[in-house]
Amino acid sequence: MAAGPFIKTAGMVALDVETGQLAAGGVGAQARCILSNLWSVMADLGLEVGHMVSATVYVSDFDSFGDLNQVWDEFFSSDDVPPPARTSVGVSALPLGAAVEMEFLFYASQLVLPSERERSGRA
Repeated sequence: MAAGPFIKTAGMVALDVETGQLAAGGVGAQARCILSNLWSVMADLGLEVGHMVSATVYVSDFDSFGDLNQVWDEFFSSDDVPPPARTSVGVSALPLGAAVEMEFLFYASQLVLPSERERSGRA
């Protein structure tokens, strides 16, 4: 969803792009799947990590939060770009029985999304 220069994702759970099924594994494995899927979407839209402003992470098992942090650090380890602000929320349940769900906010003032290019006639 785009609103001016802001792009907001819906909550993302760890869906396997091949099968559409929830990826196997706990918080760490599912976080890795979500972030891998996000990186693919970012590439398709021309977004970079530096465009990411914030992330909200919903976790059904806070005892596994260390696993989430380990994966988070794998994806946000650059010294050049700080990681986004992150809010983590413990919940009792998530869609499809997922262990983790994430949503993201991007700021990309110069980005023209594919749907906007089509409406404006820009190539």
